[in-house]
Amino acid sequence: HGAAAMAAAKVEAHQEGEVGAETAAAAAIRLDLPWTCRAERLGGGSLKLRRRKGGDKVVHLVRHGEGFHNVAQRLWREAKKAGEPYTVANDPGWTLQDPELTAVGRRQAEELTTTLTRSAEVVFTSPMRRATQTALLAIGGAVPVVAVEDLHETGGRHTCDCRLSLDELKAIFHARVDYSLLTAQNDPLWHPSDRESKHSIATRAARFVAFLRDRPEKEVVVATHSGFLLTLLHAVLTVDDPIDGPTWFGTGESRSYLFSWTDN
Repeated sequence: HGAAAMAAAKVEAHQEGEVGAETAAAAAIRLDLPWTCRAERLGGGSLKLRRRKGGDKVVHLVRHGEGFHNVAQRLWREAKKAGEPYTVANDPGWTLQDPELTAVGRRQAEELTTTLTRSAEVVFTSPMRRATQTALLAIGGAVPVVAVEDLHETGGRHTCDCRLSLDELKAIFHARVDYSLLTAQNDPLWHPSDRESKHSIATRAARFVAFLRDRPEKEVVVATHSGFLLTLLHAVLTVDDPIDGPTWFGTGESRSYLFSWTDN
């Protein structure tokens, strides 16, 4: 009951129905993978709960801080308007495309510096601005920050989930972010009317976990989004988390895990 109460507190009132539906949809998928990745929650200030195997990795999962689209949705729902504020029909000027962090979101990101260990070797971030800004404010500068397309939020239909072009992102973040893993100039997940399926997100999440397994680093930070994280926890990982379980991440929230892989 404690975990359920904590999880509920991270869901804003206007999102309750949406989060319930998203969770059910993510929980209905389980990919048949050639490996199993167990994610054991690390808590209590200790990252040494048990002896690690050679391939184990400490992974700090982070949801970006509050973005302007989060505020727009809250106000939209409070006004009891239908749909979402960031569909192409409701945002014809694309004012909410790839939004940045609000002042609250920036503070949330800065506060992560007190909870994220300073021994992380790299930050992998979604190329979307809100996640990249969170990564840079939380830990960037101390370690390399690498953009990974597979960490993208659910793609399609919502202007807030269409990233800027690769050239635009490079111009904004300059030498602070490594974009060498991105191959598409424009958002490859964008579609004006169709929303990306949970199965597609799960496939991306599994590809990222396999990528992580092959990386040499032993401790990493992953800055991404609520939809991606929810699907990752339900459809790809085997989660051992007595604190939160595989529940929704609040804005600016981080959770630390020990990832361990076994071949099936």
